[in-house]
Amino acid sequence: MTPRMPTGERLAIAAFFAAYVAAVTWPGLTLVNRVHPLVLGLPFVMAWIAAWLVAAGLVLWGVDRRARARRHASGDDGAAPAGR
Repeated sequence: MTPRMPTGERLAIAAFFAAYVAAVTWPGLTLVNRVHPLVLGLPFVMAWIAAWLVAAGLVLWGVDRRARARRHASGDDGAAPAGR
């Protein structure tokens, strides 16, 4: 059986993605909805969204790495049993 993710970690991930949704949709995006300054040639609002997308990818990568480490530590590699 795969070990469960600690509750504090689950809450931190949920809080990050709640902030992510708020930051890239109507309530949060109105605060940064401007063209200048340009960030790497992108309007500020596009750079804002791109930064959140990169951050979300990094968080998901980190969650996957931690889950794999927990499975490895418990001896469950996630593979199907032999003979099936």
